[in-house]
Amino acid sequence: MNCTDKVIDWIKEKRLINRGDQITAAVSGGPDSMAMLSILHELSPGLGFTLSAAHLDHRIRKGTLRERRIVERWCGRLGIPLFTGETDVPARAKQGKIGIEEAAREARYEFLERFGTVALGHNSDDQVETVLHHIIRGTGIRGLAGMPVRRGSLIRPVMCCTGDELKMYCRTRGIGYAIDSSNSDISFLRNRIRHRLLPVLRRDFNPAVDEAVLRLAGNAREGLSALKEGIGKCVPATAADGSVTFDAATTRNLSDYRLYLLVDSILRERFGVYRDIGKVHFDTVTRLIRTGSSGRKTTLPHGIRVTIEHGSVRFDPPSAPGGPEIPPDGILIPGDGDFDLPGWNMTVSIRTVSRTDGPPVASSERSASLAGVSFPVRIRPRRDGDRIVPFGMKGTKKLSDIMIDAKIPLRDRGAVPVFEDDEGIIWVPGLVTAERTRITVSSHKVINFLFSRKK
Repeated sequence: MNCTDKVIDWIKEKRLINRGDQITAAVSGGPDSMAMLSILHELSPGLGFTLSAAHLDHRIRKGTLRERRIVERWCGRLGIPLFTGETDVPARAKQGKIGIEEAAREARYEFLERFGTVALGHNSDDQVETVLHHIIRGTGIRGLAGMPVRRGSLIRPVMCCTGDELKMYCRTRGIGYAIDSSNSDISFLRNRIRHRLLPVLRRDFNPAVDEAVLRLAGNAREGLSALKEGIGKCVPATAADGSVTFDAATTRNLSDYRLYLLVDSILRERFGVYRDIGKVHFDTVTRLIRTGSSGRKTTLPHGIRVTIEHGSVRFDPPSAPGGPEIPPDGILIPGDGDFDLPGWNMTVSIRTVSRTDGPPVASSERSASLAGVSFPVRIRPRRDGDRIVPFGMKGTKKLSDIMIDAKIPLRDRGAVPVFEDDEGIIWVPGLVTAERTRITVSSHKVINFLFSRKK
């Protein structure tokens, strides 16, 4: 069975994607994620979902620009909209006094949190390495279960394939990819597992050790599911204010481990918190619940507050939850189509037409007709130093000055979408249009842009 057939069966078996879903593929430029992106693109018409891609430059090493270009070129060829961003992981690791791997993971998930359903390119080899990594560090049953196929809004649609299978998929279809040189750095524990421990296990202990570890993970997941049975009835629906409250008496007969699973389920399923919560936090919450002293409270990572109130246990979200963030590099649009703009809560429709097809769309806060524009087009927040030659002028003008003239408050300027192509800014809705996009008798093609607010 080839990779595509395995993935479609996996998606259907695990119910990872539904018709009408909007999926964002996290693409690093490596073979796993490039294969995943292409397989999802191949499957999207039949399964009825829309696909975009996201790429984060970690700036860990030289060559990351090449990886970004690989992703951009392939997304452009397939007509897939691409979101990009960058962060200085080494500086983040130094500032937080954490390892490079941990800093990269935190940055990656923070970047991906701004999108909806995100597909990750983990394969079955990654699952084997993850379980062994957990065993070496000391783990409970959740660690033995490995990476879940679905975790909140994250899905792993190619975890049914091995790394070699995904590389072969890329080679047979002429898909370019980059090899991360850090994957061979054995100073990282995961790499020592991959390059030293697993070869020894396969050679000297069990040639099928990968399948054995995957079976262990599957058995652990089944055991975890059995332990969680009956816990859900302890927790009512989430209140309108985002809080979760239950009677502490309902937990009286739960073992400490099942109480841990109850708290863990609330944090994961109700608040979307999957990381940075350790045993010390669970022990603190367990003591609060067991003692039942009214008025006692604690605050967990990510701002989750737990309070005991007259025999009830209340979990509250952070005091000031933020809305979806606008990706700092915006979205790269490869061509015509309808595209969601996370953070702006808008969609944009882009259509290329002949100049003679009819009168141009009137320029407004929501629409414009532009000539002389080349794809891809990027939609992004404003940046310091942005300049444009406004319609009817010859010289450039600072975008910040244009916003000041329009009396846009400073706090709101970062939310204004800026459209640009390779030559620079072409349009800022409701504010300014570039002179070079003027429609003339020599214009053959016109691109119509139309905004609409998402419901």
